[in-house]
Amino acid sequence: SESDSPEVMQFVKCIRSSKVGIMRGPADE
Repeated sequence: SESDSPEVMQFVKCIRSSKVGIMRGPADE
């Protein structure tokens, strides 16, 4: 699936690492 793509994985990793949650919003809450 496209979700397993290295690009997607890197993107998700960056977002999770940044804890910014730009596409998830207040995910910390």
